[in-house]
Amino acid sequence: MLEDNFSDILRKAQQGLKISSEELSRLTAVSIAELEQLKLYKQPTQQQVNALAEVLRLDKQKLSNIAFSKWHPAQQEHKDVILVQQDFYGNKTNNYLIIQKNECIIIDSAGAEQIIKEIRTHSLKPTAILITHNHSDHIAGVDKLQSKYNCPVYQEQEDSAIELGSFKIKILKTPGHSQNHNCFLYKNYCFTGDLIFAGSIGNSNEVPYQTHLSTIKKKILSLPASTLLFPGHGPATSVKEELNNNPFF
Repeated sequence: MLEDNFSDILRKAQQGLKISSEELSRLTAVSIAELEQLKLYKQPTQQQVNALAEVLRLDKQKLSNIAFSKWHPAQQEHKDVILVQQDFYGNKTNNYLIIQKNECIIIDSAGAEQIIKEIRTHSLKPTAILITHNHSDHIAGVDKLQSKYNCPVYQEQEDSAIELGSFKIKILKTPGHSQNHNCFLYKNYCFTGDLIFAGSIGNSNEVPYQTHLSTIKKKILSLPASTLLFPGHGPATSVKEELNNNPFF
């Protein structure tokens, strides 16, 4: 399933643009009562989708495809990426292991035990831990992993390129979901944390909404279309998929 549905996208765009429900209702002719129902996951009409998309500066067709479940990113095999999806207080958080031979890099950690289990199952040696941002659902297991494997932790770096064992990683400074947010580019894989999701974006609570959107355009959607995107929540996607299907762009 997508991390965000129509109601989540509606809420994020409205909050980002700082449009009150009263103003949104006036501009779209959708009553406040109907708006509240839509935010509680009621199925919208096509007319409502069109009106809301125009006012909230969202792409009508892309928003419609998500509202009526007409799009989902294509599922692909990723032999050198292991998804470790963990439950964090009722929410699913994606952690990843990038593999090269018997080495791996850990990206984010909602908890340590499942990651340790995967490392043991595949007989891997962790080279480093990369943190996209320091919200609790992405760092809860980092201290335990660092203690166990005695490997360096990288977070809040500027744009840079680093070599970690046999891995060459490009760090992208991506203020958006949080001020100190990084994405990590490895081969044609980009690990995006909560900056962007399949068909949506993360919350823009710590950074201005327009800065968040601008960061995604400049740092992520400018990558080659074939670049695969691995977000902190929800399914993997690609630059091409997001250019064609994300209603925020």
